[in-house]
Amino acid sequence: MKKLNKAGGASFLVAVVCATGLQVSEVPAQAAPWQPPRFELPRVPLPAASNPMGSLQNVPIPGLPGFPQPKPKRPGVKPVVHRVITGVPGRSTIAIIHDNGATSLTPNARESRPGLSIVKMYMADYVLRYRKPSAQDRMLLERMIRLSDDGAASTINRKYPGAINAIARDYGLTSTKGAPHWGNSVTSAYDSAKFLSRLRKNHPGSSILRWMRQAAPVAADGTRQNWGTAHLPRVRGTKWGWSDSGSQNVASASFGDNYTAAAFTWGSGGTQSADVAVVKKYLR
Repeated sequence: MKKLNKAGGASFLVAVVCATGLQVSEVPAQAAPWQPPRFELPRVPLPAASNPMGSLQNVPIPGLPGFPQPKPKRPGVKPVVHRVITGVPGRSTIAIIHDNGATSLTPNARESRPGLSIVKMYMADYVLRYRKPSAQDRMLLERMIRLSDDGAASTINRKYPGAINAIARDYGLTSTKGAPHWGNSVTSAYDSAKFLSRLRKNHPGSSILRWMRQAAPVAADGTRQNWGTAHLPRVRGTKWGWSDSGSQNVASASFGDNYTAAAFTWGSGGTQSADVAVVKKYLR
C-alpha cells in the first residue's frame, strides 16, 4: 500500500479485490469549499406602529420625568353667528342677543327711537348700583319698573340727574342719550337688549330683573301691559313703554332663559306683537 498523497487535500482508497490479488488505487477526493457556520437569531415581534414603545411606553424611570401624555381632544366650539332678521316692516326695530354672544337684528336695530319708559331701567340701575337709595327711593324704583309710574320716574330723575347718560357710558349704549326730562331721552332696540344681557350676566340678582318678573298686568295710568316681546318663547320678565301724546309708538324689552330681546314700533301694541311674532324662529 502506497502512502496517501497529501498534495491537493485528502485521498481515499478504493480497494478492488481481484482474483489475481489485492490492488489498491489512489483516487483524489474533491475538496468541499469552506463555509462559515450559520447562526439564526430568534424572531421577536415588533410593536405596532401606533405604539412604537410597546408596553414600555408608560413605565416610569427613576430620576427622569414621566413620559408626556397626549392631551384629550376638546369638543368643537360652535362659532358665534350674527344673523339679520328679515320679514319685519321698517316701522319696527327688533334686537335679540343670545347668551352665547350671537345676535339676531333687524337692519335698523341700532336706530335711535324715543326711549319711552324703557329708559326707566337705566335710571333704576344707576341708582341701585351707584347711589345709596333710601327706602322711599326703592319704592319709587319698583313702581317705575313694575307699574311704569311716570310720576315716580320724574321724582327719581330730579334727585339723580344724568343717570341715563351714566349708564349709557357704562354699558356702551351708543344709540342712547339722556335729556333733562327723562321722557325726551332716546335709545334703541339693540341698546335695550344689550343692557339687559349685561345686567343678567354681571348682576343676576338685580332688583330690576325681579321687578320685571313681577310686572303688574295694568300700569299706573291704566294701560294693559301685555304686548311685544312679552309673547316670545320662554320669557321671564318684561318692561314696556308707550307714548302718551303725539305719534303713537310703543316699546317692550324682555329677558328669557337664554336671550334678551327688545322692540320699538311706530304704532300700537298689537302692531308690535304682529311684527315680533316674525322673529320667533330666530330663537334657540
